[in-house]
Amino acid sequence: MTKPYTEDDIAAALFAIAGGMSMRKACSEYGIPRTTLHNRINGHLSHKKGAQNLQKIAPVQERALANWILVQEALGTSPTHRQIRELGESILNLEGGDLSLGKRWIHSFLERNPEIKTKRQYKIDNARINGATTEIISKFFEKLDLPAIKHIKPENRWNMDEAGIMEGQGLNGMVLGSSKRRFIQKKQPGSRTWTSFIECISATGRALLPLVIFKGKTLQQQWFPIKLDNYEGWEFTATDNGWTTDSTALTLRNITSGWKASGLWPQNRAKPLLSRLLLENSNQEVVYQNPVSDDDPELQWNIHSSFIAWKTPQKGSDIRKYADIMEKVDETDIPTRRLLFRKIQKGFDAKDYELVQSKKRIKQLEQKLEEIIPKKRRMVKTSPNSRFAGIEAIYQAQIEAGDREIEIKDSDSIYETDTTGDCIEVE
Repeated sequence: MTKPYTEDDIAAALFAIAGGMSMRKACSEYGIPRTTLHNRINGHLSHKKGAQNLQKIAPVQERALANWILVQEALGTSPTHRQIRELGESILNLEGGDLSLGKRWIHSFLERNPEIKTKRQYKIDNARINGATTEIISKFFEKLDLPAIKHIKPENRWNMDEAGIMEGQGLNGMVLGSSKRRFIQKKQPGSRTWTSFIECISATGRALLPLVIFKGKTLQQQWFPIKLDNYEGWEFTATDNGWTTDSTALTLRNITSGWKASGLWPQNRAKPLLSRLLLENSNQEVVYQNPVSDDDPELQWNIHSSFIAWKTPQKGSDIRKYADIMEKVDETDIPTRRLLFRKIQKGFDAKDYELVQSKKRIKQLEQKLEEIIPKKRRMVKTSPNSRFAGIEAIYQAQIEAGDREIEIKDSDSIYETDTTGDCIEVE
């Protein structure tokens, strides 16, 4: 099997022949057929250069297009195959030639420009690319060298980042870039709305549980799956745009407002002692302002006027019971009274049957209606002492919406508390 040779091998062989090497020795050393080397010495062009006149886009234009791809990669906006094809067809449109490129034009373009290859892009935020400059990084390490910063222990050094996900964003897949790099960073536009995640990790590698910020006026239970075991300890909230706002951050104003509301500073002992959340206040005995005395004349008259505990009849059996009581109280048998009770009882029995049929029909209609109406929405209520909602609040909202049944937890797990004071500081 003949060893393949390249244009570089032919160029090296021609250079060696020009230096005094014989053609036979050059063909043997570089593995090039004698006919090919003889034709090149006589001025014949390579197959690649000979076919340049058949290309729809001139080699100079392709060279400029390849350089443009490398520049776009450096800027974090690497183009896709479709974008390169559209750009090539726009070049043809300016020259007035054939407006379409072949199906394998991209493949041939990459073969003619080996410094370009197809790679999978690695997305990175717009702010991160703009912030990763030599000047900014140098200033950051200068601050780390300050004596006041060096005294801070690594476990007390925290880094907060706001990231997120966007629903339905395109341009995922393969792009073109330099063949010397393993992956491509793809800069994402920073003006799109998304669901944010507040993440925080210390210098020792300890990470706090995240805060999730949805876009909306209030937090809705239908945004969450029924199974929430993987989100234990997470916090959730909602803002108008899905980003961090001053109202969700632990700013100095929010912290001081919390101290004032609790009465801790300035010190006001009356506020927490008079709070309705205090257990002693919630268990106080209710005192009636106008108690009714047993000696009340109106009450005594009602007791003596009738010793029968009359109640509003709800069904036919109540009518029969009252009829038996009347017969025992008044031994005189009055046919008119018996007839009246029978008619009333018959009316109640008919009413009960119609009520049963109506309830059955309503249940059938409710089942049909449940199949066609959208899923019921339910706002997730947060605790008065917290701005964010945890999975317990989401559980309660799903129970109220009918999506979840009440679960009875072990008594030991109810009183488990986290003694660590996790916090997220947003500057």
